[in-house]
Amino acid sequence: MSVIERMPRERLGIILVCILNNKETTWRDKLAEFLPWLNVTSDWDEFKALPFPKLFLVHHEDLHNHAGKIRGKKWINFCVVDESHRWKARGSRVSRSGARLAGIPKKLILTGTPIEKQPKDLWAQFRFLAPDIFGKWSDFEETFLLFDNIDIDEKKFPRGTERWKIRVIQRGMLRSKAEFDPQKLPKLIRWIKPFCMRLTKEQAGIQRANIEQVLVELNPRQRKFYDTMKRDSVIHLPYGARSMAPMKATQLIKRREIASGFVYDDDGGLHHLGDSKLNQLVELFYKLPKPIVVFCAFKPDNDRVTERLRSLGFDIAQLTGSTSRKQKPITQRAFQKGQYDGIVCQVRAGGVGIDLWKATYGIVHSMEYSSITWEQMTSRMDNKFKNTPPKFFVLSADATIDMDLYDLVIQKGLDTESVMSTLMKGAR
Repeated sequence: MSVIERMPRERLGIILVCILNNKETTWRDKLAEFLPWLNVTSDWDEFKALPFPKLFLVHHEDLHNHAGKIRGKKWINFCVVDESHRWKARGSRVSRSGARLAGIPKKLILTGTPIEKQPKDLWAQFRFLAPDIFGKWSDFEETFLLFDNIDIDEKKFPRGTERWKIRVIQRGMLRSKAEFDPQKLPKLIRWIKPFCMRLTKEQAGIQRANIEQVLVELNPRQRKFYDTMKRDSVIHLPYGARSMAPMKATQLIKRREIASGFVYDDDGGLHHLGDSKLNQLVELFYKLPKPIVVFCAFKPDNDRVTERLRSLGFDIAQLTGSTSRKQKPITQRAFQKGQYDGIVCQVRAGGVGIDLWKATYGIVHSMEYSSITWEQMTSRMDNKFKNTPPKFFVLSADATIDMDLYDLVIQKGLDTESVMSTLMKGAR
């Protein structure tokens, strides 16, 4: 918004691409508050008819419906993309739609996580921002990626033979697995440096959140089920139900569920196993100043926490993946106005893009695998005008996979792939 404020207003036509979660709240509300002279709409026909200066607000998943209309409109002279890492997969629909807007003369991309796995995540973002920097994908491949592990050994696969033809096909399929050459990193940084600016929380005057791990003892029933699942990959539940984990990855999920207090059986039935974490959460909720944000990775956690807190007389809002698009901004605005004692958010629904800084305290009932998700989640309560930093209490079932997640995600800051790889080798 500061960039927009400093641009000449005469004939200023802006496209702002954002995520759906914060389209109506963070962006529309704040644009109206801080740039009241700017005409903002999410309707394309209305946008065309509005007087300058004007801004068209569109979310990533809807961009493909408008990219063709936007492209070539010479009176559109500025495009801003929030959370631009969503364009990192060069073959995705949203990334290809964004590339069609590369001809807009002034562009700005914003993201807290420009690289999620490897530096090659940058190519598709720069295809929009500055397409001449890296050129075509094939140019980027040849310059920055390693193909040593998929080259064709013509001694083993003589050129022109059937085995050689098969290997050629395989090589093409394996190109997507090529890794970034770490020796080329200085060159990549040198190329992109003139186009990049990093703003840290500290530079913005935002205090980083304090994190405290709270260990929770499982009740004997939960402990028995957890240990049995870990040992045998199967548990037998009441009324003849069974929950089996034939694969290692499935077993990890089952153990996370059990540590949280529930498990799904083989037929999709939900079984409640205990309230160890929930009881600790309630104890904290009574003690901490309101409002409070509660984050849950699982929908059953979210529902059970919401039900318990409401039954105790607290006024609680709820955000899950099934909350309607219309209801989400209404709930968020009400929370920010102080109309609730707390809000219970499913991480994937309320952990990205929305503002929850009305609260200073958060409780994490269950975590996701990624440090990027964690960083996004804890940033929901950031606000430079707070006198004290946010504080999060992370509930971890003792001697379970919860403790591994806390160590790998929060303390070591690993990405999803690294966390999963480590867990597959052996977790509590």
